[in-house]
Amino acid sequence: MQRWLKVSLKILAGLFTLIIVVWLGAAYYINHNNKSILNTILKQLNANVNGKIEVGSMETTLLKGFPGVSVSLKKVQLRDSLWAQHKHDLLNAKDIDVSLNIFSLIAGNIKINKIGINNAGVYLYTDSNGYTNTSMFKAKKTGEPASEKDKQAFEIKKIAFNNVNLVVDNQKRLKLFNFLVQELNGNIDYPDSGWNGNIKLKTLVKNFAFNTKKGSFLKDKQLEGTLVAHYNNETKAVTIEPKKLSIGGDEFIIGAKIDLAKDQSAFAISVRADEILYKNIALLLSPNISSKLLKFAIDKPIAVVGNIIDDGSKNSSDPLIDVRMTVKKNTITIPSGKLTDCSFTGTFKNRDLANKPIGDENSAIRFYKLTGNYY
Repeated sequence: MQRWLKVSLKILAGLFTLIIVVWLGAAYYINHNNKSILNTILKQLNANVNGKIEVGSMETTLLKGFPGVSVSLKKVQLRDSLWAQHKHDLLNAKDIDVSLNIFSLIAGNIKINKIGINNAGVYLYTDSNGYTNTSMFKAKKTGEPASEKDKQAFEIKKIAFNNVNLVVDNQKRLKLFNFLVQELNGNIDYPDSGWNGNIKLKTLVKNFAFNTKKGSFLKDKQLEGTLVAHYNNETKAVTIEPKKLSIGGDEFIIGAKIDLAKDQSAFAISVRADEILYKNIALLLSPNISSKLLKFAIDKPIAVVGNIIDDGSKNSSDPLIDVRMTVKKNTITIPSGKLTDCSFTGTFKNRDLANKPIGDENSAIRFYKLTGNYY
């Protein structure tokens, strides 16, 4: 064996041994300083929130975070300062895995590489007056800007959810979104402009109601795919790139933009399906819309493009819904009969007349360039 190769192998072996020694040393340090490290983590986290973070216990889990050091936090609870009034835990988790950076730990800092939340409930609550329990994460007014150390502590590179029930309950605007997140794995980086995320998820949509009085979209549908999201610090907007998502077994291209600048949660969602059965698309909509669409039937798959837009204003609890379908040489069943070899462009809008408010009374289904044989 050549001398340079022997030297290289010795150096690599030495580096590997050093990493193992440091890793085992860090694990030993955590095991013997369990309470003090947990107190350090909680002190650092509680210093940045308006509320309280509680952890029942902490255990070292050696292999999960290698080459970092991982700890498992048991019985984790996040409660905002007004929890006693509304009784909704922002987070209640049986188990959270936290992977820590070894070198920052040795330096006396806590820098989190990854967080995995398992068997948990997340409840984002807004009351009828507009107060939200997520306000616990708004920066405390200490008169001093957050240090670079504190900012980096919250720059988590990887996230994972397993069996997490996520609820977004906005009683002020009558909105309720409930997802059972079976699996979620995300990688996040933090450029100066904000953050970029690549998130793979598998979730059951239990409720997706823009107006709780009218029922849920996507009710009990399975959703799977990858979301590529970007947040801009200046505009305070989250942009989700148009990507393929499977909903109830059908393939869609879905993109979105969420504007958080004025705390009104304005959003726009674009949806496209190049080939989907008409009945399947109708059953994805809320009952007040699907009941109208299911008066018709279309035999073969069609192409659909839709937009759901909420400007964040208080004028309406309903978003604007605009759906356009393209039907070519298909068989259509209508209440009065059947059309064969039928082609047309169809639209549904819940704001047919621009000078009237969004709602069922201002909804319309229209057909354009209709051709076919009527029986």
